[in-house]
Amino acid sequence: MEKYIITLFLALMIGEFSNKSIVLEQPQDSTLIIKVNDEYYYSNGEESEIYGRCGVMDGRITSTVEQTEFPEKNNQSNFGTDYGYQYINDTIEVNLNGKWIVFQKDKSI
Repeated sequence: MEKYIITLFLALMIGEFSNKSIVLEQPQDSTLIIKVNDEYYYSNGEESEIYGRCGVMDGRITSTVEQTEFPEKNNQSNFGTDYGYQYINDTIEVNLNGKWIVFQKDKSI
């Protein structure tokens, strides 16, 4: 009987997770997140040290979700809309109210 209960439990768990491609931790209130080209970029608010950049944006944040949620669409954030961003090497830098904030793919920022 115990074997059947364990099998049933595992079958339910596999069915539950098979519909999800990724399991994400709930964002902390201080974690800024954007989704660009199907990838998540995270920031703790660190300001960029790059000066003298061009004024052409590589993209723009066009929609937003609550701060405690993960963006589901490309060019979506959990902190607001209508912010321009630029690719800098392997990071994205977002112009938030005149300050360039660094976003990295790796969440261990």
